Amino acid sequence: MALYIIGYNGDGCFVTPESLGPGKDKPIWLPVGKGEVNFKGQLQSLEEDDFQGVISIETHYIPEGGFAEDGTRESFAGMSYVLESL
Repeated sequence: MALYIIGYNGDGCFVTPESLGPGKDKPIWLPVGKGEVNFKGQLQSLEEDDFQGVISIETHYIPEGGFAEDGTRESFAGMSYVLESL
């Protein structure tokens, strides 16, 4: 399985520019704001382009000793933090 970083380009398209590289075929799931994905940059681009669509988060992160709901709450908090920083 290859993991791709999903990005947003200036043409208003969502893209999958590159895989995380050889040997990185087992993703490590983290809450929004803790991994390699530049959510702030992507959201800034959407804002600059006056994006009026819907943004959704599909979480796979489950904290050690926790539950899926805990991971979703952490990701929501991370996304809220990113949005407030715009």
